[in-house]
Amino acid sequence: MSNDRTILVTGGGGFVGGRVAESIHLSGFGRARAGVRRWSSAARLCRFPIDVVMCDIMKREDAVQAVEGAQAVVHCAYTDDKTSIVEGTRNMLEAALNCGVERFVFLSTAEVYGSDVQGDVLEAHETPYTGRPYADGKIDAERLCLEYQAKGLPVTILRPSLIYGPMGQSWTVRVAARLQSGNWGTFDEYGSGYCNLIYVDDLVRAIFAAIENPHAVGETFNVNGPDVVTWNEYFQRFNERLGMSPLESISPRQSRLKSMLRDRAQVVASAAVNRFQGLVTRINQREGLGSAVIK
Repeated sequence: MSNDRTILVTGGGGFVGGRVAESIHLSGFGRARAGVRRWSSAARLCRFPIDVVMCDIMKREDAVQAVEGAQAVVHCAYTDDKTSIVEGTRNMLEAALNCGVERFVFLSTAEVYGSDVQGDVLEAHETPYTGRPYADGKIDAERLCLEYQAKGLPVTILRPSLIYGPMGQSWTVRVAARLQSGNWGTFDEYGSGYCNLIYVDDLVRAIFAAIENPHAVGETFNVNGPDVVTWNEYFQRFNERLGMSPLESISPRQSRLKSMLRDRAQVVASAAVNRFQGLVTRINQREGLGSAVIK
């Protein structure tokens, strides 16, 4: 594909989709077409001359109209509803197949491995149902991707770990708010579990590589950052970047917090990534946190 290709990004009004669309435009990688479910979510994209289209992934007609004329689709529309994940992905895959799309990149999640795994987790690891709608929906959506790959649609599945960066709510904005509240700290052994993060721009580079390199077609890849630190280290680094006073140690009492900080296995991108990713700049956590704070 040439650089005059049109790339549809679903979820264009969200954290990841918005950054993908911006990066396509700013880098000259192609012509970005951002699909949004509500026009109000497109405000971020209005800073740039990016084509914004209505694309409710649960509506087949929206999917077809959004995909028509695109050479590639990056499907990263977010929902935590299992039915919407599965059926929305089906609609996008069907539209892409019928419209002759040359690359379809599906953004899954490392959560498909469950929470009981230990050690390094490679792509061949089993993906068990856990009863959590988001993870189970992604598992079923991945299987749909493989079905459409067999029908002739060139599909790549990416399984990112926890994504952080500017405008990222879960692992950036909310963490910053907790740190600034003065009621947050380090959590002794409860904060010693792995905090397996990836900076959003590293994920964007992996998406670009999946579009660009034919070796990515039909493959599934874990995508994670170069640093694997503990939750305590992450909070300390972020706090430092915010210019706050050093954190104190806190003994957590709430079970929800203990669950959030549980020991996570390290999700590892296998050697197969090198077949398609090439020399991709990897952003370490200190650099990424700096960008998350100042942008």
